[in-house]
This record gives sequence, C-alpha cells and structure tokens, in this order.
Amino acid sequence: MGMIPNIDPETGIRYGVINANSVNPFALDDIVRLGIDEIYEELCAEIESVVDEELANLRAYGPVYNIVNALLARLSDVIPYSTQLEKALVAQVEEVDTEHCRDVIIEWLENELSDSYEAQDTVYRYEEDGYKILFLTGSNNLMVLKSPYTTAVRLCSPCYPNAGDLDSPDTKGFEAYALEPDWFEEI
Repeated sequence: MGMIPNIDPETGIRYGVINANSVNPFALDDIVRLGIDEIYEELCAEIESVVDEELANLRAYGPVYNIVNALLARLSDVIPYSTQLEKALVAQVEEVDTEHCRDVIIEWLENELSDSYEAQDTVYRYEEDGYKILFLTGSNNLMVLKSPYTTAVRLCSPCYPNAGDLDSPDTKGFEAYALEPDWFEEI
C-alpha cells in the first residue's frame, strides 16, 4: 500500500493548510527570515554539481578561461551571462591554486546568484519550536507538516488532497497539525 498524500506517515495526523493572510504578519516574516528558501538551495546545489563536473574535466579543457566559459554556459538559466561576469570570474580563479579553485568558483557564483535571485513562487522551509512548515509563496499558503498543536478541521479542496483546512475549523472534523494561538494575535 502506498503513502497517503498530506498525512504524516508516522502519526496519521493530517497536514494543516492555511492561507498566509490568516496568520500574524510577524509570524509570516519569521518564516521567511528564519526559514530556508528551498528553490535557492536547489540552485546552489546545481551550481556545485556543475562546478564539480566541469572541474573534473579540468585537464581536458586546459586554460581557466575555457572552464569559466563552460560553467557560465551551463548555468546561464540560473545566472544571467555577461562578459563582465566572465572576466571577473576568470580574474578570481586565476588568483588561486587549483586546490582552492572549486571553493572560490562556488562562492563567487553563489554570490552572483544571491545578487540576481528574486524569490518568486518559492518555498520557504521553517523548522523551529517543534514546527515544520512550508510557506508556498505561489499559492500563498502555509503547510503545517509538524506541530505541537492539532485541531479539528474540514478537509481541503482537491489542491491539497487529505490535508486539513485550518481556515475551516469543525469540531466534528478531521485532526490536523495546527498553529498555536500566538500565530494569530496582533502584536
């Protein structure tokens, strides 16, 4: 039997889903400020993977310029290409020995990504105080995957099958992970 979507396989408690506009803006700010932008993390992992693959071919490519050119070409969908960018990265790499080349390239490219990255339709993962929450910015919803609190609610629409709709409490409803009352009080 397969996993049932949106239900914690360990506890059988449904994940809770709530519109981000329903929570205190300060709590939402904490999720963004203290959470991890999963899309950004995936892009950084892609950068590292591409750098590792290209550096494995270091001897075949030869000069640093060719390696930088290959890296920027492969990462053009992540970091916009420019000749200034290419020249600056070549200058950085030429200043270090081969042993430290990987770290310099990755740090430099991740800084470039950070400067050009705009979080649109991203997912923030927040794990603090017994909570595990995903903020899905594209749909403006929070998914409560773990919490010290639960509540009885109606089920969500088909967009989140089997999840509990925290905006629709129902004393005879289904148990779902919830947020503590402080998340709703204005400060």
